[in-house]
Amino acid sequence: MSKKKRKPTNRSLRPRSEAEGHFLQQLGQRMKERRAELGLTASALAEKVGISPSTQYNRERGQTFFLEEAFRYLKPLKWNVTDFFRV
Repeated sequence: MSKKKRKPTNRSLRPRSEAEGHFLQQLGQRMKERRAELGLTASALAEKVGISPSTQYNRERGQTFFLEEAFRYLKPLKWNVTDFFRV
């Protein structure tokens, strides 16, 4: 009996290794620092990005990050793609 491969249900960054976990934590910390520099609350940034405030808090703690949300952060944080993925 052969097993069928399951298609992923979402395109998310979830830490699968220590390096990936470190990247997500660094991204969350930079996002939080940049948000503070711009005088935005987590709730205000969440509204601009189109997510809930609790989801934003999770992003800033380096938890699961959905790739389809990534580009929604560029304009509110006044970042370019390089800023976003910089470690």
